[in-house]
Amino acid sequence: MIKYRIASKDEVSNVYALREQVFVIEQGVPVKLEIDEFDNYATHVIALDGITVIACGRLIKLKDYMKIGRVAVRQEYRGKGIGQKIIMYLVELAERARKPIKLDSQLQAINFYKKLGFIEEGEVFLDAGIQHLKMVYCGTVK
Repeated sequence: MIKYRIASKDEVSNVYALREQVFVIEQGVPVKLEIDEFDNYATHVIALDGITVIACGRLIKLKDYMKIGRVAVRQEYRGKGIGQKIIMYLVELAERARKPIKLDSQLQAINFYKKLGFIEEGEVFLDAGIQHLKMVYCGTVK
């Protein structure tokens, strides 16, 4: 049974390892861009299969909004709804702040986020050499 929860401080190294696998190795993001200053105060959430971290994401409280990011799912667990559950868990946590909830989506993931209630905002931009689009949560799951 897969469990979803906020990562303990001891588990954050496992979060970083998963993100390195997905973003650095699979997608070619430079390692120096993957771990950033926001990781020190972000809320990290995880999905666990037993004791193995199989998915993660983070939530950052900014001045005017809450930002979801660094959502990653271990390759062999993709396509099973785990990423959706991570996002909705992050949304649930973010809603407590009563601020807009935003994220930066890679272009190929836009429809994934639309199905979870996010809408596009702004223009396409590059982040770590990958095209992204800002999205904001409208609270309506399609």
